[in-house]
Amino acid sequence: MAINNYLVPVEGTSLQVIGSDLDFSKNRERPKILIVDDDVDFIEMLKIVLRKADFDVAGAHDFQTAAQKCREIDPNVILLDLLMPDVDGWETFRRLSQVSSSPVIFVSAAPFQENIVKGFEIGAEDFIAKPFNNPELIARIKRVLRNPAYARRPNIRTYPDSGLEIDFDAHEVTRNRQRIRLIPRQFTLLEILAENAPRNVSYEKITMQMWGEDSIKNRAHLKTIVFSLKRKLQENDTNMPLIVNNRGIGYQLVSHPEVGRAL
Repeated sequence: MAINNYLVPVEGTSLQVIGSDLDFSKNRERPKILIVDDDVDFIEMLKIVLRKADFDVAGAHDFQTAAQKCREIDPNVILLDLLMPDVDGWETFRRLSQVSSSPVIFVSAAPFQENIVKGFEIGAEDFIAKPFNNPELIARIKRVLRNPAYARRPNIRTYPDSGLEIDFDAHEVTRNRQRIRLIPRQFTLLEILAENAPRNVSYEKITMQMWGEDSIKNRAHLKTIVFSLKRKLQENDTNMPLIVNNRGIGYQLVSHPEVGRAL
């Protein structure tokens, strides 16, 4: 699939990119856009365009990845391709609506009248045809963001099975409605584990995100932070450990987040 058929290429190499690529970092100050398309090259090109427009972006090439990204970043808008193999755009839309309330804009190379009508009938916010004009796409995204129904939601994730709640904007943590005071390094570690929960996070990934380097010294420091964080989180509940060490692999926040209230 040729990128130029669907997206105006970015000219030059000195492009000032403002927004963050959420597949690699976590900046929560800007509107977050999730691009769901089976064309990986298209995703990467569109990421650059949207980051230049001051959006944070993430990409997914299939439904499973899209659902995971929805839970991790809670996008403000989803750009969804219609013509995808295995699970097409219609079915992806239906399944995503079960895990996310984010508004959807269909972006498709099949802008037939019946597809546009069906898109609106099932609840999409907009439908834009490929190829498209970049400023038009950005304007349509901004129009959706202005809708009061999609005002920015609190950046809070809850874990009902353990009584844990994390407010990522306020840097506040409670367990069983009791506030837990964490120092910045402890909160950063908890944030990394929460964004991947309940999956394991490797030692390397954690140290790279916290210090930008994986070393014996940083792993020893990590071990100390984990110990102190576990002690604070489990002070009043020793029967249910929240953080486990999968020896030789990494650490894991074993509590499951509540569907629909993810970041």
